[in-house]
Amino acid sequence: MRRTLLWRANLLPEPSKLRLRPAYTLTLVLIALSAVAAFTLDRQTHTLLMSLRGSAGFIYWREIVTPLGKADRLAMALVALWLLGVALKRPSVRQAALWGAVAVLSSALAATLIKLIVHRSRPCIPVGRTGHIKQGYYQSFPSAESATAFALALALGDCFPRYRILFLAAAITIATMRVLRLAHWPSDALAGAALGCAVYGAVAAWRRASR
Repeated sequence: MRRTLLWRANLLPEPSKLRLRPAYTLTLVLIALSAVAAFTLDRQTHTLLMSLRGSAGFIYWREIVTPLGKADRLAMALVALWLLGVALKRPSVRQAALWGAVAVLSSALAATLIKLIVHRSRPCIPVGRTGHIKQGYYQSFPSAESATAFALALALGDCFPRYRILFLAAAITIATMRVLRLAHWPSDALAGAALGCAVYGAVAAWRRASR
């Protein structure tokens, strides 16, 4: 029984590797920025973003960046990371893949639950769409892609500290693209990022407590 518990524990990174303070700090900063954006950016930048949406250069980058934040692409990336760890016989890489999956799943569930409660309309809604809660056009707050991107960035950053800045830069890029393509208001993306950081901080705290 004891060996089984130890084997399961070894599937996740050591609690000593997990940094809680950056997650909590980012959460507070992003919450404040989201509140400011709700009053100073959401409606004020809508016209500009609508005009930018049709530019050829923007469409090119949108098609490259947008899929990166989707749940299926993140799942594929984590599976690839796991397989890489198996091929290289590196337990730390397999642990990072599983830990990233925990962060993505928990933040995605939290974001989805809040979406169904808030029921906020997106910046761009096709003509004729109603406000039924099951339609994605009325699930703008918070941005689930931003939440999962930031949660994953923090998870991988704790496992691979050398590349922490790169992971955060990728998360910022994904969140920014959600705003530029009018899928979310700026405050939605910032709130999603804050939620991802908060959820990751809670999961990391659970990992430490379960040691």
